[in-house]
Amino acid sequence: MLSKKQQRSFFLTNFALQNKITVFVLIAIITFFGILSYIQLPKEDFPEIKIPYVFVSTVYPGVAPSDVEVLITKPIEKHLKTIGNVRHISSTSMESFSSVFIEFNPNIDLDTALQKVRDAVNQAKSELPADTNDPRVEEISFDRIPIMMVSFFGEKDLLELRKIGEKYQDKIESLEGVLDVQLIGGLDREIKVLVDGDKLAHYNLSFNDVTRSIAGENINVPGGTIEIGEKNFLVRIPQEFDSVEELSGVVIKSTKGDLIYLKDVARILNGFQKQKTKSRYNLQNSVSLLVMKKSGENIVALSDRINALLKNSNGTIPPGVDVAVLGDRADNIRDIVTELTNTIITGMLLVVFILLFFLGKRNALIVGGAIPLSIFLSLTILQFMGIRLNMVVLFSLILAIGMLVDNGIVIVESIFRHKDAGKSANEAAKDGTAEVALPVITSTLTTLAAFVPILFWPGIMGEFIKYLPLTLIVVFLSSLFVALCIIPVLSAVFLNIVTKKKKKSLKEKEEKAILKGYKKLLISVISAVEINKPTFKWKFGTAFWFLGSLFLTMVVMGKAKTGIDYALSLSVQGTLIKFLDVYGLVLLLGIIGLGFLSFVLWTVGKPRKAKSNFVKLFVTVYLLVLAAISIPFLDAIGKFDVPIGMVRLLAGIILLLPILFIFRGLDKYSNVSINRRILIYSFIILLLISFNMIGKLDSVLFPKTTPEGFKISIKLADGYALEKTDEIVSKVERKVASLSSEGYPIVKQFVTNVGTQASGFFSLDNSNYAEISIDFYSQEKREQLAKKEYLLKNQIDPYEVMDYMRKELKNISGAKITIGENQSGPHVGKDVALEISGDDFEVLRVLRDKSRKIIENIEGVVNVQDNFKEGGTEIRVRIDRDKAAVLGLNPIMIAATIRTAINGEKATVYREDEEEIDVIVSLQKKQVNDLGYLKNLAIKNRDGKEVRLNQVASLTMSRGIAAVNRMDFKRVILVEGDISKQSGKTPQAVTMEIERKIQEEGVVFPAGYTFKFTGQQESSAESTAFLGKALWIALALIAIILVTQFNSLILPGIIMFSVALSFIGVVLGLYLAPLFFRLEPELAKFVVLITGVGVLSLAGVVVNNAIVLLDYIQQLRGQGLTKVEAIMEAGVVRFRPVMLTAITTIVGLLPMSTGISLDFTKRIFLVVPTLIINAPSSEFWSPMSDAVIFGLAVATMLTLIMVPVLYYILDGLHFNVRLNLVKTGKGFTRVFRKFMGS
Repeated sequence: MLSKKQQRSFFLTNFALQNKITVFVLIAIITFFGILSYIQLPKEDFPEIKIPYVFVSTVYPGVAPSDVEVLITKPIEKHLKTIGNVRHISSTSMESFSSVFIEFNPNIDLDTALQKVRDAVNQAKSELPADTNDPRVEEISFDRIPIMMVSFFGEKDLLELRKIGEKYQDKIESLEGVLDVQLIGGLDREIKVLVDGDKLAHYNLSFNDVTRSIAGENINVPGGTIEIGEKNFLVRIPQEFDSVEELSGVVIKSTKGDLIYLKDVARILNGFQKQKTKSRYNLQNSVSLLVMKKSGENIVALSDRINALLKNSNGTIPPGVDVAVLGDRADNIRDIVTELTNTIITGMLLVVFILLFFLGKRNALIVGGAIPLSIFLSLTILQFMGIRLNMVVLFSLILAIGMLVDNGIVIVESIFRHKDAGKSANEAAKDGTAEVALPVITSTLTTLAAFVPILFWPGIMGEFIKYLPLTLIVVFLSSLFVALCIIPVLSAVFLNIVTKKKKKSLKEKEEKAILKGYKKLLISVISAVEINKPTFKWKFGTAFWFLGSLFLTMVVMGKAKTGIDYALSLSVQGTLIKFLDVYGLVLLLGIIGLGFLSFVLWTVGKPRKAKSNFVKLFVTVYLLVLAAISIPFLDAIGKFDVPIGMVRLLAGIILLLPILFIFRGLDKYSNVSINRRILIYSFIILLLISFNMIGKLDSVLFPKTTPEGFKISIKLADGYALEKTDEIVSKVERKVASLSSEGYPIVKQFVTNVGTQASGFFSLDNSNYAEISIDFYSQEKREQLAKKEYLLKNQIDPYEVMDYMRKELKNISGAKITIGENQSGPHVGKDVALEISGDDFEVLRVLRDKSRKIIENIEGVVNVQDNFKEGGTEIRVRIDRDKAAVLGLNPIMIAATIRTAINGEKATVYREDEEEIDVIVSLQKKQVNDLGYLKNLAIKNRDGKEVRLNQVASLTMSRGIAAVNRMDFKRVILVEGDISKQSGKTPQAVTMEIERKIQEEGVVFPAGYTFKFTGQQESSAESTAFLGKALWIALALIAIILVTQFNSLILPGIIMFSVALSFIGVVLGLYLAPLFFRLEPELAKFVVLITGVGVLSLAGVVVNNAIVLLDYIQQLRGQGLTKVEAIMEAGVVRFRPVMLTAITTIVGLLPMSTGISLDFTKRIFLVVPTLIINAPSSEFWSPMSDAVIFGLAVATMLTLIMVPVLYYILDGLHFNVRLNLVKTGKGFTRVFRKFMGS
């Protein structure tokens, strides 16, 4: 508690009040730099997560996957196992190739990780076979994921489109910030040198002789400089080919004067490369460029540079060719930043409106000014810290909006009272601020204490969410500075005190009535005398209705199983949510209203007059419930397709009105009497019920958000040619193109890439793979199309479109087709991921088959696949290393000859004008496709002698395992799948269903074989465990701060008890907000990452009002007031600031919770902003907003009622405890003496 000297002085405030002009200059500086920082801050959608990934690759030619595992992969893994800070080590052993992925914890530096891996691999080299290529160690960057796709399409042929693509590939790569640009599609020229193997053998030549001769003839080498007389001359040897025909005359060998020309052993063909990839834009042939950025680059700025380059083509794009940009992440970033900025402004306006209503114009502007000033100061600090403006940072500002004024409200209210008592403006500002400075500082510290543990969240989740506590810490410290330094100065200059007596307004009358009702309630709770003792019948009846309403609520929410379930079309999953159109809504509202009113009447007692307004309302709601229950049994109910989200929203607000105005009603409620014990026990029971209810909720790590597009992946079996893949892809394309005619006009554009994967860390050519990237129209456009096509729908649901495509594509055979939405954010794995581990792949295969069948048969699970690769039919060259060594060969020489013969080798580059054309040497096609000829292929050894392939190797046709996958040193098969949003299921629910079916169907895992769930479930479990620890640490930190301030255990205990009881509100929010605050109803679920952080932040927020209230009670006790007098005085004085801080916080979060805000970028008549409904970001962040809104609403009621009650009961408890201990000690002494016989 502040001393009397401290109560009149606080050094920061004094300094500010003595330097008012400096403060106003500081306001201008903060505003200027804040706006400048907002403009200059780099913007991104999600935080850029830097996870150290290191990749070790080793080539060992001619070795089977199982041998590669034993000889290469395991020795490397053994040495990597000794490295610290490693999260996972996974590996894949394939034919002739080993790859090991090391995922480090995010807190380790990438260069350090690379060096550790290099050291471990160097130690492992001595254990690897001598003829193994040296392992390569390199990093993997998340920046390899494309930030956009640029497609060139039109009337030109593929060769011309390729040239245009290559030009812009070079131009875009030259831009600052571009890491790499990959080109897909088109045709490229190629000069093929088709060697006749028989003639090559006849002349005792090798492929190497041919390629070396061609390269040696096509040169342009400077010969130096010579001096002749007084001049210097450059000597140059321009020996490049002038025409393709010159290739025929290249001399390969000279034997005793006889020359052997290239035309003697090969045929030269001037044609095109075999097409490895294809690309199409909206069914038109195209060339696509995938653009990757450098680490840390500003995506928006880079996108602007690329789009400016494409726009200012200056004739480089010929007529008839168009360009389109797809999947531009910058567009998504702009939309997110604009939307969240609109939400911030909307929340700020709502908060200021509330302040205007309660404080008046001038005072409201003083308090409301804390919001922009705190945000501007925070943005300036964030820019100096190097933090980017992303959705996490922006949401942190939204979360803080309503709280930013809390300190200002308390300080202005205190200054107002002192000024109203007759003090001068400066004295009132100084004394009023000093009076509440310590509780304001303490409340800020307790709020920050809740966020500190989140800073230490490990892994990807920690890297993602850490920007929330960082931003909030900066914002709240900025708010504290503004509250203690700037607001007192503004109050001293502008604070308005009405001195003239005016007729009280309706608002003032209502405020007085509410205060009167609250005071009466407080007296009745604290008073030990019951004024109007309720009868047993009254208590039994109201208690019965209260418990009955709880049961009915669980029935409606689908959490109870009774005969009513069938009658109302309910189920355990809560399918009544679809039924809650009008009638179901009335039913739920009636039941909840009945429960609330019966609880009030149970605890308050019977009114003196039978015609009380409470009784009338109670009976009315009772009749509504009966009517609502009877309606579902009528046949008149039809199918309602009209969205009634707005009705739910309004109904939810109406439902909250009785809670907000309960004190106003108590003013008219005569002879109130409340039993303290019943009140406390009731809330404890509700808390226990809340813990039970939250345990029944399914949990999910991340909420599913509406995608802006989706991808269709088409994969054929290994070995299929590009033409076969393209044949199946064409069928899928036609289905996509027909979506509009099928009633889904949602697709804006789509690009098909065949033969390569257009996303991920590696974009490797793969003839059996294709991907179709689809962009949707914007949400606004989708709403317009929905109104045009479907008058009853709010907008076309992208998830409905994806489910429709899944059904349509089921009929296309010959390929595995999966559909997944475009999602940003941290990679947390698949919705469903079952990892099966063991030693024998035959056993693993059987377990995989059974498990996969179970997963595929679960309703709602889609895109089921696994990483077990069965090798296709292949020709394996088994090299006898001993024979090869004797004959002067090694596996590398043999493999190089075979590869050149089949795939070809680049000998040189032929230049024609500005075009560079590769010259490729390979075996003639008829000889390549002759297995007998390949067996007899001639290979030159180190001595230049000819050795036939069948002398050192055998060729066999075989089929087996294509790859051996390992995870953390164990062989594994991973079965993965996604969950359709339309199913309403969560990963947790599906995981439990899989486990149950594995047991029911008797799938036996032999000794040494296990399964576990990874992916999102593993991440969710880790996050839940951390949040549990973080909550306890946060509560401990808050408790330490409170004990330090109050120098007591009782007062912090009261505050911490109110924090626990606020959990009741969190559970209410989880169940009710998805129904009433969403335009489309949802099933209640616990979103681990978002809701969990919301609960943590709530713990720091709810203590603030209790601190201010108890601190003032202590101050009044110090001035000589009795306990009851201090409680009453503090309750009345702090009632308005407590209610106001809670209301502003709640109102500030309402736009995010409901998804409704104002769009200031689009105005009606250039003045009135348009309305945003169902904002996309609210899908992600609303669970956190719901937790804070409902938790704070309940906590505020508890602060105003339970905190005074608990203080009244527990204050002085230490005296009673000490007295009882003394009595107990004396009694024990008497018994002991008697026992000893003294």
